[in-house]
Amino acid sequence: MTDIVRLQAYLRQNAGRWFEAVPLPPFTLFIHPSDPLTYFNYAIPDVPINGELRHICDQLRAEFATRNRKPRFEFIHEFAPHLGDALGGCGFAEISRQQLMCCTPDTARPAPDVPRLHVDTLDNKASIEDAQTFLLIQHCGFDPTHHSPVTIQEAETFLHSLDKGRAILAWLDDRPVCTGTLSTPYDGIAELSAVATVQPFRRRGIATALTAHAVQIAFRQGAQIVCLTAEDERAGRVYERVGFRPEATMLTFGDAVI
Repeated sequence: MTDIVRLQAYLRQNAGRWFEAVPLPPFTLFIHPSDPLTYFNYAIPDVPINGELRHICDQLRAEFATRNRKPRFEFIHEFAPHLGDALGGCGFAEISRQQLMCCTPDTARPAPDVPRLHVDTLDNKASIEDAQTFLLIQHCGFDPTHHSPVTIQEAETFLHSLDKGRAILAWLDDRPVCTGTLSTPYDGIAELSAVATVQPFRRRGIATALTAHAVQIAFRQGAQIVCLTAEDERAGRVYERVGFRPEATMLTFGDAVI
């Protein structure tokens, strides 16, 4: 079993590579410089936390509000088993309970073939047009009602961030359909995140194929472990097909105060 403390340390360190880190002990806020999407803006505990948190939670709410972001927390339950109750006492509510899964070279399996699918890897030398395509598909994958164009500035900011990882874009024939973001390994761990398939192309094995492709990239870069969070057990079974195994529980909390 993967060391939980090591995984939590990795998640915190990796978030700092992609987002602005705002220390507010015993938490660190990670803020996307331009995108208010809740998935990209959250707080992570620095240490296991127990006890009264009202004062610090008031500060956290104010900091998120100042930056026009919604309060959000992400953490491994096994790392901070009492934090959920403490946040509940401060008016926060559990939003999601996900499986944190890991894949190693010993457990990795190839994905079933998806005819006419090919996968591209983008780095910080990719074109503005490719970055705009990736970001549009990523946003549509998370929010099917999203139709706003991606600006050149947003694309440039995203490309700059790719000195810390890779973007994975899957195409079916000539249509982009699925995205994922792969971090550069740190302490032997890489993370696959933000896997999103646009709605008309879900349940076709596309995300599974993209995941298997990303895992092999991570191993070639020296990763010993690739981790990801699965939305639920059904999604987890999809990732199990290519060698991921449940390791811990990832919790997300948000502001329940009306």
